[in-house]
Amino acid sequence: MALQKQQDSSETLITPPCPDLRDSSLNPGTHSKSSQSPECKVNSKKGHLVIEGKPGVKYFLTPSFFLSRAEVAIMAASMWTRPQIKEFKEKMVQDMESVIIVGRGEVLTVRVSTHEDGSYLFWEFATDHYDIGFGLYFEWANEADGTRTVEPSVDGQMTALMSHDRDVYTINSHCEVVPVYRRDSHEEVYAGSHQYPGQGVYLLKFDNSYSLWRSKVVYYRVYYTR
Repeated sequence: MALQKQQDSSETLITPPCPDLRDSSLNPGTHSKSSQSPECKVNSKKGHLVIEGKPGVKYFLTPSFFLSRAEVAIMAASMWTRPQIKEFKEKMVQDMESVIIVGRGEVLTVRVSTHEDGSYLFWEFATDHYDIGFGLYFEWANEADGTRTVEPSVDGQMTALMSHDRDVYTINSHCEVVPVYRRDSHEEVYAGSHQYPGQGVYLLKFDNSYSLWRSKVVYYRVYYTR
């Protein structure tokens, strides 16, 4: 979907949460969490922090991870609702890319890159007949090599990409902006904005994992402003 340009919004400063390095989803070969923190060592040759968990498995944090965590603050998102849900859905249905279906028991993630001419991300969404969970996350770009080393899977979990060695994984910073909560988007249009913390990708998560019988139709749009 092409990003559109709109007006600005003001925000409140907060400190971003730090991702849990013990999360089993960082290791595609396991689904359990350890009760002990992984061992941390400094790799002087590569300039990376090495996180050692299970024998033979290491995680590397690039210097840009620490720069983004220590020197950049995440602004709180502004959120609101508006009652013109019928008009909004009628407008969105004219662009089929603005209509998505989240299957029963599924979490669908929409990835939106920051725009070089933008400073704020705006979003709006509504649903038919039933509520849906919604949350917003920000994934930092890897400034070291211009790539993002962590990609969310279809179900919204973080999965690490393998590097040259089969038992070495690279991870990057992944920050929660808006926690996932169920929203009554079948009654009102839910909207919000967030100031870019830097270069990266926003992850809009539409969570229908709690619904075992019903798929959800979501009408949405995203755009940026200066």
